[in-house]
Amino acid sequence: MLMEKHLNQLAIFDKSDKGTKAREKASKTMTMKRPDKEFLKGILKELRAATYTDKVAKITESATLHFDKPVDTTIFTDYTKYVDTPMDLETIAKKIDQGVYVTAEDFEYDVSLVFKNCERYNLPKKNVHMLTIGKHAAKLFR
Repeated sequence: MLMEKHLNQLAIFDKSDKGTKAREKASKTMTMKRPDKEFLKGILKELRAATYTDKVAKITESATLHFDKPVDTTIFTDYTKYVDTPMDLETIAKKIDQGVYVTAEDFEYDVSLVFKNCERYNLPKKNVHMLTIGKHAAKLFR
């Protein structure tokens, strides 16, 4: 009963001139700026330059080389059985250039998706090396 009373008061306020002005003011102050393309490109550049050193083999390699291009499904024919939404760093770079990312969270989602897809595909196959590289790159990104 009390909640209904408060909701009715809120509905009355929402329809009033004061409510309209409050909404207009909030929409002006609450708008988010699109992330700067150069900023996103810089993050991607740093990620692409990252390395990973295998502690046992003492071999250093690119941490993101395997994630740069779309997965070749003619070679990895079962990839789409494990991954619903493929994503790679090259596609992300194109999306930056095209201005697709409205928020930084959209960009973050796609980059994180690259490494989540790595885990989805390689975990059942027990490909420890790829899983380790993917986790390392995801950690560097975070």
